[in-house]
Amino acid sequence: MSKFQTELGALSEVLSRRTQEVLALFDDALSEVRFPDVDAEVLDALMQHVHEAHAEVEHAERALEAARARRAGHIEALDAVVLRALAYARVFSEGDPSVRERVQSIDRDHGAAPAAAPAGKRGRPKKRAAVESDLFDEADPCETMEAQPALM
Repeated sequence: MSKFQTELGALSEVLSRRTQEVLALFDDALSEVRFPDVDAEVLDALMQHVHEAHAEVEHAERALEAARARRAGHIEALDAVVLRALAYARVFSEGDPSVRERVQSIDRDHGAAPAAAPAGKRGRPKKRAAVESDLFDEADPCETMEAQPALM
């Protein structure tokens, strides 16, 4: 494996295919050829600068990812306190119509459930009076059985 190919590793995704092919060309077939401002040494030096800058970018991306994770955690904590603050504001707004209007506006705009209406009675519903049905007619069960033929 050539010197340039070894360094390409992670950089192969960011360097153009043409750049990679020219580096490979100067790494083997043109390694001893020198042009006025371009040769394998110049390309190697520039490749080192690219490699260092790439390492800086990777470090910055990891730092950025960590910062975004911290920000997400702070936003989550803020959102939890905001919900609690809004709940307190709902209770407080009962005595202040202008505050109640603003709280209700926030609820409407952000899809929150409006303040709960006073709760109705809790528990099981009352039993309803027995509804008459054909199932329990007033016929004598003994008469019904005598009228049916015996099965044997």
